[in-house]
Amino acid sequence: KYPPGSKEFGVGLVTALREAFRLFEIDQGSVFKPLGLLLPPLAPALRWVLQWLPDKGRQQETKAWTAVISATKALSSSWRAAQTAKGSEQSKVCGISGSSFLAMTLSGKTLEAGEALNETEFIGQVYTLLMAGYETTSTTLSASLLLLSNNPAVQARVHDEIDRLLCGKAPTQEDL
Repeated sequence: KYPPGSKEFGVGLVTALREAFRLFEIDQGSVFKPLGLLLPPLAPALRWVLQWLPDKGRQQETKAWTAVISATKALSSSWRAAQTAKGSEQSKVCGISGSSFLAMTLSGKTLEAGEALNETEFIGQVYTLLMAGYETTSTTLSASLLLLSNNPAVQARVHDEIDRLLCGKAPTQEDL
């Protein structure tokens, strides 16, 4: 809908990712998700049910991930076309920094054949990166907050340091 690298494209991608991650939660999305986790032997049958008789939650999940995949395909296609047309000496193409993980993945080679990743492989790598980043970040933040809540002395030191560094002002992105 919007060209990759534009603000609107980024907003659309973030919106789709938020919806996909919201539906990833156990109490969101398909009603069959908790059943598959509680009764693993039923997982193959539940996958079949979700594929052929999707409930509303599964339809929402599919819609959200389809939006993410479409945006990833558009980004990949635009980046590759720009690289071909302008060469790889540019520092930024389609909003992607030449030194970023995404640029390295797009220009990377497979170990087996030494060829560039195809679109399906690239989408798989992006999905893995997104899921790994989501899960590790949420787990780390949760564990950190739990540890802080159980240790008032450390919590007070953290508050004091924040107050000292920010001098009473609200934190900005640069402060983080």
